[in-house]
Amino acid sequence: MEGCFIELHAHTSETSACGEVSEKQVVRLYQEAGFQGAVITDHCHKQYFGTLGDRPWKEKVDCWLQGWRCAKEAGEKSGFRVYLGMEYRNIATDDDFLVYGLKPDFLLANEDIFEVPLAEAIDRFHALGATVIQAHPVRMRLAIALGSRIFQSFGQRAMLDLLRHGSPVPQLPFLNAKQAFEYPQQLVFLRVCDLREPEKLDGIEAYNGNTHWVQDPEEIDAILRQYPHFARTSASDFHEPCHLAQGGTCFSAMPEDDMELACWIRERKMIGYKTANDVKVSV
Repeated sequence: MEGCFIELHAHTSETSACGEVSEKQVVRLYQEAGFQGAVITDHCHKQYFGTLGDRPWKEKVDCWLQGWRCAKEAGEKSGFRVYLGMEYRNIATDDDFLVYGLKPDFLLANEDIFEVPLAEAIDRFHALGATVIQAHPVRMRLAIALGSRIFQSFGQRAMLDLLRHGSPVPQLPFLNAKQAFEYPQQLVFLRVCDLREPEKLDGIEAYNGNTHWVQDPEEIDAILRQYPHFARTSASDFHEPCHLAQGGTCFSAMPEDDMELACWIRERKMIGYKTANDVKVSV
């Protein structure tokens, strides 16, 4: 497919505790994979800032921006475009939202962004001109209780095949994973990220390529039928090398800056998508 592929959901080890790849490696790996740009969407929630201790808020914000700044510098040296985004979560839910079109100083004026209701947070992002996409809605992880532990290391292909075959598998809230012990040696899906504030959202991540999770394509299609105005994106949710280029969104040209990228996503100016496992995403 001709056009410019951008990774819209990538984490760096400099900022995201679950990230296993440094910002310079993220740039190099995606450039080698044929992408022209990436958005650094490091996790932005109260837990992360709590790990930074009692230092002043400005210093904490600088720490959060470090992964993006280093990736941007590396990208400028190699001709790879790096954009600033965030994966936002407030304290009320375990749901995540991808925000595009941020300004680096946004958090300086919004220290309470994690405590406010989700609807108010989205309003604040929109007031900035940003675009808000719910990350990996209707996301699930396959699990099975074996003895005293819950095994969860199933691949996306196996989980997707189970969904496609229509096999009845109980679903449990991910935060209540211990309930899996009520189904000994039986497969269960641990579920998180149900659709939130759809009237305020600009769209959803219709395909998330993280190989440790799966989205039910039928549920995604149902959401898009109900909200046909939604922008829909595909991304890898990159944390470690095995997630590389498992998703991606294609544009006819490279957005000039963070705000133009946000605008193009909101206005659905994508021309194609990259997915794995033959999952389809409608433009």
